[in-house]
Amino acid sequence: MQALSTVLKTNLSYLFVAVGAIWLGFTVVTGSTLLLWPVLACVVSGILLRVAPSANFTAAWVGASALMGLVLSAYQAYVASSLLMGQLAEIAWLSLAAFVVFGLVHLYLLVASRSK
Repeated sequence: MQALSTVLKTNLSYLFVAVGAIWLGFTVVTGSTLLLWPVLACVVSGILLRVAPSANFTAAWVGASALMGLVLSAYQAYVASSLLMGQLAEIAWLSLAAFVVFGLVHLYLLVASRSK
């Protein structure tokens, strides 16, 4: 487990870009332009972690980006949970599970970016 954590921390910039790509997928599927903000924030975080990893601006941007993704994932999970008892229960369960996992990924990104 220690080795996995070390690998993820050393490749944190790639993880941010991958998360941004997943948000882009959610944007395309849902058609919501609101979800372009976490795409932009995560991709810029990944670039900043490669270009200027020790800059104060980078630390602030990366932390804010991870926190925004966490809050947006929590909101999306909340919206999905409101559909659990209706006609779209199967889709709502899948969406809820996906955004809970994605929220945990953002929580990891937040903690890893702060402990770096």
